[in-house]
Amino acid sequence: IRGSLKRGATLVEILVGLAFFGMITTLIAVAFMLAHRYTRVYHQLSTAERECNQCLASVGHLLRRVRSETLQAPPSSDACWFLSSAPPVTSPDQTTFNQTSGELEYHKWQAIYRRSDGQVLAAEMPLAAGAAVFQAAMLNPVPTDLAVFLPTRPQRVLARSIRRLVVRSDSSGLIHVDVEAQTTESGNPATRYLLSSSFPGQ
Repeated sequence: IRGSLKRGATLVEILVGLAFFGMITTLIAVAFMLAHRYTRVYHQLSTAERECNQCLASVGHLLRRVRSETLQAPPSSDACWFLSSAPPVTSPDQTTFNQTSGELEYHKWQAIYRRSDGQVLAAEMPLAAGAAVFQAAMLNPVPTDLAVFLPTRPQRVLARSIRRLVVRSDSSGLIHVDVEAQTTESGNPATRYLLSSSFPGQ
């Protein structure tokens, strides 16, 4: 009876097996790296989109109370200010009308601006004489520069990671807003997201 012969693997077969195993391992590692990278890219895009939407919603909420012809937006800065019918943040949010004329009353000058760190903030300067109709409100000091709002408290953060904020009005009274957010994570290029919208002024 012949005994069975057990044949070992040759060196060539071992090397081929190791090469095949190394190739499979490399492919798996590349797949994991790509999946991780695309996850980070998606997270960046999701964050930029969320911040853009948050900024546009917050800015739009304030702009719906603007007297459109009072909007001032220097082209060299991400800022604007305008006469607003919204009460100061310390007062109940209630629109008021003059009891004699029935005209809408205005309460404050509102500013929206973007800082160099990407935060978009809102500041306000209540009218010195209190709520007044448009003609009387314009007799108050009219802000000519953003600097008059900076010492004002409180300043509310509307959004973060904003790269560009442009507010402008046209001859029809429509107010246009462009918001661009930018986010980045280690090892990834920056992701940008842009939204635009328009609001009718008062």
